[in-house]
Amino acid sequence: MQGTNPTDFEKWCADEMGHTVEYMVMQRKENILVGTEYKHEEIDKRYRAWRASWRERAKAFINGQWVKCSDKMPELGKPLLIIARGKLRKFTYYLDIVDCAESYRFFQLADEDAWVSKFNVTHWMYVDSIPLPPMPEGE
Repeated sequence: MQGTNPTDFEKWCADEMGHTVEYMVMQRKENILVGTEYKHEEIDKRYRAWRASWRERAKAFINGQWVKCSDKMPELGKPLLIIARGKLRKFTYYLDIVDCAESYRFFQLADEDAWVSKFNVTHWMYVDSIPLPPMPEGE
């Protein structure tokens, strides 16, 4: 979490508990060992539950939509999202061969000098297979 910008959790929790968003941000504290915590016990308890629910949703999403690299590698040159070192990368990548020994790397579409070793990538998904959210009514 960064600075004094409120997180989605803090906005939600402020509404749930009847506090201001600013109060929620002031209750945030960073713990070097465990990450974010909250000074207010009830907020901290809700935050732990919030994080647990997101982890479960992420597992379901990964298990349902993502392909393990150990099962199958993507086609060369197609736009991908990747999970590397346990984190979803925020850029679009593509797989390519960098030398005649078939050494594969995942390159960013926006910056071809930025790349990730295939050994750090655990899951991938084609960008065109990402499900779109439902259209708002009346659109």
